[in-house]
Order: sequence, then structure tokens, then C-alpha cells
Amino acid sequence: MLRAVLAVTFGGRRPAFDKERDLSAVELVPSAILLSMIIWIGVYPAVLSNTLQIARTLGIGG
Repeated sequence: MLRAVLAVTFGGRRPAFDKERDLSAVELVPSAILLSMIIWIGVYPAVLSNTLQIARTLGIGG
């Protein structure tokens, strides 16, 4: 099992994938927005928790 994981994870480069690009501009913009939101909520979670707290105190959503 370990040998299979190592072969998949640290295997050599395959020539079939040399022509593939990582991200185009169309894919890069949403990915950057999503990544920045994930980091922002991870560093400053009060943005999300304060919003949920207000909704809970007003009786919205349960």
C-alpha cells in the first residue's frame, strides 16, 4: 500500500501532461477569490460568526 502511495505521489513526470497548463485567466480569477475568502475567514472568523450570531438572535433560520 505504501509503495502504491509513493508511486502516485512522487512518481516521475509523464510526457502526456507536458502540454497541459495549470490555470487559465478564466479559472484563475474565481480561484483567487475563493482562496482569499478561505484565508480571510480562517484568519478573521468574526466576519462569519457575527453574521450568524445576529441571525440567531433575531430568530431567523431556526
